[in-house]
Amino acid sequence: MKRLISSVAVFLGLACAVVGADAADIGFKGIGGHLALSDTGGAGSAVAFGANADMGEFIPSLAFRPSVTYWSKTYYQEWKISQFRLNADVRYEFAVNSSVKPYAGGGLALVRTSWGGPVAYYSASGTGVSVNLLGGATLPLTDRLDGFGEVRVEGGGFNVSLGATVPIG
Repeated sequence: MKRLISSVAVFLGLACAVVGADAADIGFKGIGGHLALSDTGGAGSAVAFGANADMGEFIPSLAFRPSVTYWSKTYYQEWKISQFRLNADVRYEFAVNSSVKPYAGGGLALVRTSWGGPVAYYSASGTGVSVNLLGGATLPLTDRLDGFGEVRVEGGGFNVSLGATVPIG
């Protein structure tokens, strides 16, 4: 895991250095939200919701797209599990002659998971780092709204999401 994290960091650093700082267009470019159907890793599926941001490009076609996602699931009447993810994803946006723009990418997530049961039992929580792999496509819905659909593999689970981003500026 440490080797993968180090490799991604070195790759991004070298890519930015080779192309030069003039090619980078990093900054707040848009904000939006998404809904997802998430695999909870043992408690079945859950509906998740979150927010996403467009933070520009490191180099042409290599974009930084952070997001946050939350889901909560109650099962067996009183047991509850919930998860909050802070995702730092980078995606490669393929150049195609179409209004639908496919992309593939990955990133790292800071994950906070909590679970617990009835008062007589215990509750606990944990925080860790996870790797994300993702693929999807964007398309303009209106002049001021871009939609997207995405499939993500997150640690040991996955989710399928639909969302929209409002470009800023």
